[in-house]
Amino acid sequence: MPSRPGVLARIPSRTQASSAVMTEPSLLIVCLVAFLAVILLLSVLAGIIRLLTVLFPAAEELDAAAVAALGAAVAHLHPGMRIVKIEANR
Repeated sequence: MPSRPGVLARIPSRTQASSAVMTEPSLLIVCLVAFLAVILLLSVLAGIIRLLTVLFPAAEELDAAAVAALGAAVAHLHPGMRIVKIEANR
């Protein structure tokens, strides 16, 4: 492309520039991809949580340290009161 003296670059015409530009993705496609990415991420996190609960099951009974901690908390919040019975709600 020969250029004229004093002109550094030729600005492409509108038709040349539009053919080189990518089309924008549809909003629906962007939303669907984002939705699927979130579903995939939540599924992976659910699998990790499930694996952790299988590897480290919850304790079935209260241990002595937990009972002592509850007793200390009750004595601190309500002086003179004591724990009589501890029940688990299931």
